[in-house]
Amino acid sequence: MLRRRSKVIIGIILWLIVVWVGIRILVNKLLFERIGAEKYAAYEQFLTEPWEFPEEWLQIAEPSEEYKNLRDEAIKLIDKLDIGDFEADPYLEKIYAGGQWTSSEEKEITAKLNDFSPLLEILIRQTIHPDFDLETCLPPGEDKMTPDYRIIQADAKLLCLQAQVYAQQQKWKKAYEANVAAHRMAKRHPACTLISHLIAISTQGVAAESMDTITAHCDDPAAMRSALNNLTALGPFVNLRNLSEAVKIDVISMLRSAKREGYEVVISPGQPGKIYFKQFIAYLAQKEEDEAVEKLEQSASQILQMNTMPRGYNLARMFGFEQQVLIVLSALSTPNFKNAQIREHTAIVKFDLNRINLAMRIEELQNGQRPDNLAAIVPTYIPESLRDPYTPAEQKAPYKFDTAQGVFYSIGPDGVDNQCKVQYDSSNGVVSAGDIAPPASFR
Repeated sequence: MLRRRSKVIIGIILWLIVVWVGIRILVNKLLFERIGAEKYAAYEQFLTEPWEFPEEWLQIAEPSEEYKNLRDEAIKLIDKLDIGDFEADPYLEKIYAGGQWTSSEEKEITAKLNDFSPLLEILIRQTIHPDFDLETCLPPGEDKMTPDYRIIQADAKLLCLQAQVYAQQQKWKKAYEANVAAHRMAKRHPACTLISHLIAISTQGVAAESMDTITAHCDDPAAMRSALNNLTALGPFVNLRNLSEAVKIDVISMLRSAKREGYEVVISPGQPGKIYFKQFIAYLAQKEEDEAVEKLEQSASQILQMNTMPRGYNLARMFGFEQQVLIVLSALSTPNFKNAQIREHTAIVKFDLNRINLAMRIEELQNGQRPDNLAAIVPTYIPESLRDPYTPAEQKAPYKFDTAQGVFYSIGPDGVDNQCKVQYDSSNGVVSAGDIAPPASFR
């Protein structure tokens, strides 16, 4: 009897092992089909290998009282003036296209800028302050974890509009002061959220187009030299060149927020990725971001063919599938980071071209012609060598010069040199045909 019972128990154990192996094979098959073997391996590596990152990613600095007062004053003015409702785009786009404002448009712009002048003054002072940071310059947006994109963009465009007005009045120093302030709005912590990085990158694009338009008409070498020096000093704070690590940055940024708010988290370098990622998911839940977590869980349950994620997750853990579930959640919670890196490269190109164009214009005014090679610019005007980030890394190729239009340009995200005849436009796709060149107003 005892022997028979032992056989039954052994049979049940063997059956459970077979079922366990079968479920593991099924789950891995589903994951490989839905995620793909290559991505599955990448996410597995993401979760199991130790994460190494700079200590500066962990720094949490408290702004000074002086800066807080400036920020609070700006917030009050923003709320009072309804800045988000003002559309500066039509006025700016007209100037960028080489047009002129009508007298009625000039009156509208003057009236608006007069209304916003106290805010503009505060914004310039705020961005110059050493404690300025994109994440702390304004109240959080609706998701409570990132800056308000609409307000940041409105501020930058308003500063650029003021810069264009000063340029038309030939107040070049003030024009560049306002435009550099718009550039400074892209200053951010190296481990801020990915959304904050993208907001900053978009803001850089706004500032870059405005600056090239001013430089095309400026006849004051001293004002341009000052602007060039300011941009060069600002470069390391806005061109972080770190979005190749965007996945890590987005997770660590959330854990920095958790630590700042008093949660117990482990964010020292060298831990396996899943240690950080599990804390990341837990923090979202603790922040009452239940809807976001629920969406992740529902999507993951669809991939794993389970009815509900909590039940499926517990079942998966029981059978030793926690790693697979974390792979699914990490795949679902990370957006297309390749696109983020391309946007970062585009912002770097535009920033570099701003500086190159300032140097070219100074040379043109002082020596009668624009230089056609970077050797005349580096290091006389720009201390570091300039390389097109869209050329292969091993080539380290500089920006190209188009003789017909007299401008330097980048070959763009598609990596094809169109000899500046086709212009890159991100609205055609983040990776699309075309070169990145200064606006028509500078050529």
